[in-house]
Amino acid sequence: MDFLGMLNLNYRILVVEDNIADARLIEEYLSEFMIINEYFTYDLTHVQTLKDAIAISRKQKFDIVLLDLSLPDSLCLETFQLFHEANPELPVIILSGYDRAEMEIRAVQEGAQDYLVKGSLNGNLLFRSMQYAIERQRLLQELHALSLRDELTGLYNRRGFMTLAEQQMKNARRNGEYLVLLFLDLDNMKTINDQLGHTFGDIALTETAGLLQGTFRDSDICARMGGDEFAALAITRNEHATVMKSRLLDNLADLNKNPGRQFELLFSIGTAESTPANSSNLQQLIDIADAAMYREKKLHKGENSRQSFRRAA
Repeated sequence: MDFLGMLNLNYRILVVEDNIADARLIEEYLSEFMIINEYFTYDLTHVQTLKDAIAISRKQKFDIVLLDLSLPDSLCLETFQLFHEANPELPVIILSGYDRAEMEIRAVQEGAQDYLVKGSLNGNLLFRSMQYAIERQRLLQELHALSLRDELTGLYNRRGFMTLAEQQMKNARRNGEYLVLLFLDLDNMKTINDQLGHTFGDIALTETAGLLQGTFRDSDICARMGGDEFAALAITRNEHATVMKSRLLDNLADLNKNPGRQFELLFSIGTAESTPANSSNLQQLIDIADAAMYREKKLHKGENSRQSFRRAA
């Protein structure tokens, strides 16, 4: 049996095309292909301007975008660049009336998944291009996610944090919101590793990750910055850094109360805030929070010596 015949594919397609005749022709190609190939169905949305395309892509979920480059409010490769900037995770196939090798190469270099000439279209070509584009985009996202994640904890790594935090800060400035950054370091990581072994050190790191995920929202950015240092960046309207720090410490206290624990987890935490009236850049926030964390760490120095550990049987 044909492998495709075993699939049940339903594509949510956004067509961005100002020429009504061309848009209808695209739907005819898809409809004809669907009639012959029962495994394929589609939901098609059609808009005629770049502005409408960006607006609807923020409200609805699409699997693939078929984008004409010549629109009433945008021309040439800039059309793709603007849409791709607004929707970097959406696979885009460019539809053009011109067969230009230079434009095709540039479009793919910019991030387009394919470049098709309208005069050469048919249902089979269009379906194959969509199928490959969606799969390539999925693989790219998986590879990108792996490059931004810490393998042990599942949190973002330093690279992932810096990449996403910059975007989060742009969103906060645009919407007039507060940003809160927490920087934390495990006070007793060396003692845990020396007295209990590195397996328990890994447990301490994963427990810290779990505490951050339990304290912050999914939309916040939690990261292992390296070694035993972690960070969390949150956009908020009504909570300040002291509140978030207190909530994290409460969760830490609850964890340490669990019976049968082999060790007590201890943090030093530094905080920084950026407000609409006093906006800081990312590096400034990091420097402030990092300095505050090390000041607190100095105050905690010597406390680890009061801890007692029990080796696992």
